[in-house]
Amino acid sequence: MHKISVVVLATILAANTAYAESERLSGDPKDEGFFIYAGLDAYSKSNIKINIADLVSDSVSYHGHFGNYSIGAGYNTGAFALSANMAGFDIDDFRMQNLTARLELPILPFETTPFIMGELGIGHISYDDELLDISELAFTYGLGLGARIWLYDGLSLKVNWLHTWARFDFDALDVPTTLKGRRHAVTIGLEYIF
Repeated sequence: MHKISVVVLATILAANTAYAESERLSGDPKDEGFFIYAGLDAYSKSNIKINIADLVSDSVSYHGHFGNYSIGAGYNTGAFALSANMAGFDIDDFRMQNLTARLELPILPFETTPFIMGELGIGHISYDDELLDISELAFTYGLGLGARIWLYDGLSLKVNWLHTWARFDFDALDVPTTLKGRRHAVTIGLEYIF
């Protein structure tokens, strides 16, 4: 299975490298270079499951709304894009910020360019009330799909769907506690390539 995945990714990367070179030689609109991105969630759904000492378990779900932010900067080679991204969102009384490195691989290089993406990073979750004061870090990872709609030379409208997972282990009130979070969101934003 892993060998097949590597072969598929290598094939996509090779095909898009060839396409990017042909586009560069033909003088078509610029789609390579450093870029910045800013977007807002159009929809999101999050879930946090808390397990205390393997005895007490609870789950909190939250349907988000337009407003949670996502910003990023990176480099697009035409064959793939690599970027650093920051996202922030609330889940009831929990607040989370996520800093990730993201890889995007275009699937079909058209005016509307669909792509697959994966990311790995560090998440920070915080919670504060009369009983608990939590501030923890953990690794996060995510997978998703998206589309880049070229509006003008270097400017595009970007629509992403991303599913993110994280697990936090810490002591709450001196009791071993595990917090598992997952979230999927549809984000709409603008990206500009310099």
